[in-house]
Amino acid sequence: MNQKLEQILSEGIYGKPDLKPEEKALFLSNFAERVIIALTRSQVRKRGTYSQMGEAMTKHKNARLYINGAMNYTFYSDYIQLANRHRVPFTIINDSKSSPVGALLAEDHATREQPEFIKDDLYRYDIQS
Repeated sequence: MNQKLEQILSEGIYGKPDLKPEEKALFLSNFAERVIIALTRSQVRKRGTYSQMGEAMTKHKNARLYINGAMNYTFYSDYIQLANRHRVPFTIINDSKSSPVGALLAEDHATREQPEFIKDDLYRYDIQS
């Protein structure tokens, strides 16, 4: 009983311990199993949008688009417009944690084991950097 009381007091003072902080920093405050599709920063900066992201938005109507706010708005504005066309809400994450992920689409529950990445030359460039 004493240990339970200490835990409650500790959580009251310091807050609850964060689950998987490295994973959440990488996936813009999301758990990996909730991510449907993710793009690296270079992929988001590429002119236009990836059709796979639009297809995923069509298929997953309850998803939310998360955007890395460390990038300039001009780079991710096409994805905001894409989300608006599909009526998918979006959130810009400005938590000062460095992540190679530029944007991702996620559900509020687990959808898969590992997130899907579009593995093109820009993906390989960002992963190697």
